[in-house]
Formats: sequence, structure tokens, C-alpha cells
Amino acid sequence: MNALQHLIQQESSQSLGSTEYVIQDAMLGDLYSQRNGFTAYNGALLVRPYGFGRQVVGIEDWNDSATWLSYYPPVGNARWFATDLFGNQFGTSGGAFVRMDVETGEVVRYAETLESWASRIVENAAVETAYPLAQEWARRCTPLLPGERLVPRHPFVLGGAYSIDNLVARNEVLVMHILGPLAQQLRHLPDGAHVKYSIIP
Repeated sequence: MNALQHLIQQESSQSLGSTEYVIQDAMLGDLYSQRNGFTAYNGALLVRPYGFGRQVVGIEDWNDSATWLSYYPPVGNARWFATDLFGNQFGTSGGAFVRMDVETGEVVRYAETLESWASRIVENAAVETAYPLAQEWARRCTPLLPGERLVPRHPFVLGGAYSIDNLVARNEVLVMHILGPLAQQLRHLPDGAHVKYSIIP
């Protein structure tokens, strides 16, 4: 079993999209030929479906600028298809797989192939998806719905703690609307500059 198969099968969630769909990104063909969207690691990793999604926004609508991209500084021509527990985005761009930090808008090269993307997640899932906090949230609160992410009251980039006490569950689109303006501010600020941010109640 390769890393991609392990990732898809490690959690027996049903596909989040319909059985009839057209794969629009050749780099993702091996992923979507097996399942049209799914969650893994207690919902910490969300892979979006093509077409209409069950409780989540599908890939086409997610990549519409009106959904959340307009809240962020320019992030290139990436096509975003997955997200971790906090809303950090995974996408494809320029023949490679990239990751965007939800709080800063910084995009970095993450992997060269689909298999290496899956392998990096499987080999260090606790860091790459933050699933231990998803498990703790499910025990102390309630399991996350597929369309929910955890957002810090005090952003991590501003010194917030990676703890349940600093997290709240919010709709996935709202998370991007909350943190996008922060990324806009941080784009050109030097270290130590003052930042305006409203703490989430």
C-alpha cells in the first residue's frame, strides 16, 4: 500500500461529493479516481470534492475569488484542494504541490508529486494536519463537521498557544474571512510592528 492509498483508507469516511464528476487537474487524477473528497485524521485533513459537496464547499466554488481569495494578498495561480485543521491550504501550482499558511498568506513549495504530498502527511500527520488537537476537541467538545475548522482566538503567528483553550470552531469560509485581513496586514510589515486584530470571543 502506498502513501496515497494509506491516506485515503486510514479513515473510513464516505466520499464528500457525488459519484459523477470531472477531474479538472491532471495532477490530482490518482486521488480523485479513488474518492471524491474525504476527511482523515479525525477530520483534521479535509480533501475537497469536485462538484457539490456534502457539508463542505467543493473545489470549484472554493477556488472562486468571491469565496475567500479576495480577502487575501495575491497567492498566485494555485488550485486549492485540501486543508488542515486550522485552514492552512494545500494546492497545486506550476507542476508542484504547495501549501499556504492561513495566517500569513505565505505560499511554499510542499511536494513534487501527489505520492510525495501524501507521504509527507502520512509520515508526520500530527504536525502536518494537527490531528491530536482534533482528537482532543472531539473529546472535550464535539467532533468537527467536515465544513468546520478550528481558528485561534489569539493567532499562532502573534504568539497564540496551540491549545484547545485558544481555539474555537467556525465555518471553513468564515475562518478565511477572519484570518485573511491579518495576512493582508502581515504581508509588508517588519518584525515587531503593531498589528490590529480583533480577538474572537
